[in-house]
Amino acid sequence: MDVVLPVVLWCSGLVVALTVMAIAVASSDLTAKDRHHPSVKPVPWAVAYAHLASLLLFGAGYMVLILGIDGYHGAWKAFYEAALWPSIVATFVLVLAQVALLYLQSRRAMLSQMDEILKAAGSRR
Repeated sequence: MDVVLPVVLWCSGLVVALTVMAIAVASSDLTAKDRHHPSVKPVPWAVAYAHLASLLLFGAGYMVLILGIDGYHGAWKAFYEAALWPSIVATFVLVLAQVALLYLQSRRAMLSQMDEILKAAGSRR
């Protein structure tokens, strides 16, 4: 069972990362017809914590793998040695995609808040 632990941790990180990206895409209203001024909410703290959880799960999977690879034999050791660098590249791309999508949502939320404040200030005059 300890042989599959790195895969389980990495796949858990993958699921959390894809969930964070899906929430960021849905919340940033990328499909809005009015792309310049959509009403977008800021990134919830739960999503930010989920982003950190995905990083921890990815890292934990690699730590378990690095610390235990000498104890793996046969097909499992060959699998982990073959999958190590492609999984590192995939992890890097997933983390960068999460950061980019969360930044995009945060920026659009900032612009949305600025529009609301300016509309409120304009209506007072």
